Amino acid sequence: MSKELSEFYYQRALHTANRADLTNAVREAALSIGLLEAAYETEEKESAEFLKEKQKRYKLTGLCYERLGNYTMAALCFSVIPNYFSKCREDLELKKERIDQIRLFVSERKYKQVIRLLDRVPGKSVMEYQFLGFCYGVLGRQKKASGCFLQAISLDIGSEDVNRIIKELKSSTTAIQRKKGWWTKWTTMQG
Repeated sequence: MSKELSEFYYQRALHTANRADLTNAVREAALSIGLLEAAYETEEKESAEFLKEKQKRYKLTGLCYERLGNYTMAALCFSVIPNYFSKCREDLELKKERIDQIRLFVSERKYKQVIRLLDRVPGKSVMEYQFLGFCYGVLGRQKKASGCFLQAISLDIGSEDVNRIIKELKSSTTAIQRKKGWWTKWTTMQG
């Protein structure tokens, strides 16, 4: 029974991640991992079947964490998959160093340096878009800030932080007008 429940939650996590709800996808994947662990006896945990199932769940969880910008947790998840981790370890370390540098710049109120650093980064994470939005907002560039927060929302509609920000943005017609088509689609999905 636990194997079936584990697979159910894994499939839900995949579906949730595909809907750009990464925060909830991580929760569902973690539940799937816990159920999988409970489904196998200690001696069965060395089987190829268990290891394969465990690795696919950790890979999904790690990919969600990476897209969210939590590179430490991504690395922990990927470390369960030795071949995969050896390929992405260096990239994750560089991304983590970049986030640490951004945090330092923000603490020193060097907002323009954060913007210069992140503007040239392709495929930004949710966290990186949030930092960009914050820095643009502090510098009085509200249109740019709104655009960054809307990008973060489009990547993770389940994030409590991002949903708090969206409540503030609902009153900002500028942000809504810039992303009107997307905004209508997103609010319709929210019910």
